[in-house]
Amino acid sequence: MPLVRKTIVPLIAFVGLVLIVDLFHEVGHALWGTAMGGRVLRMQIAYFEVYPELKITPNFVLGAIWIEGLDGFSLGLFKLGGSMTTNIISWFLTLILQKMQLGSKTRIGLRIMWFLGLLDLPFYVIFPQIGLHHWIFWGGEQPEPLIGARLMGVSDSIFYIMVILSTVGLSLGYIKYLIEQRKNINAQIMSMNMFKKLFLATSVQ
Repeated sequence: MPLVRKTIVPLIAFVGLVLIVDLFHEVGHALWGTAMGGRVLRMQIAYFEVYPELKITPNFVLGAIWIEGLDGFSLGLFKLGGSMTTNIISWFLTLILQKMQLGSKTRIGLRIMWFLGLLDLPFYVIFPQIGLHHWIFWGGEQPEPLIGARLMGVSDSIFYIMVILSTVGLSLGYIKYLIEQRKNINAQIMSMNMFKKLFLATSVQ
């Protein structure tokens, strides 16, 4: 039973968080696509078709969405919208982690989601260009965000700079959060040590 708690349960929780981030990615595609006038035909996460009806499918797809009615700029925004949405969510998670007092398990879960959201965009841009998938072994085989940016008329150099700035900015935000966490822990340790000294001094008297 302890083995289950230490390995199986965390693994299941991690897979669940991966699927949640994957769902955010595909819903991002859907939101940007429909905002530009497209019509979602189908959406699938892993073995689950989530639209137009919720059902289990025999074929595994990490994440996929089918849409019609888009071309040019609107199609580009649709293609970029998945990774852009998880990137935006990571920025919100950075603020939540910095500003809110949360339980340890909640913090761990949000950190994992933040990390996956951080990697979504650069991984999807880089790995397919060197013969890998979005997530190395799984996911799309084309640099979808880059293709989307091109369809929107954004030059490759500008897009790469935007990806770098966003990734570095998120990383710095998380580092700031870790520094503040360390300061809080040190302050708590100092307070406990002072309380101990006061208690011992009072006991001696």
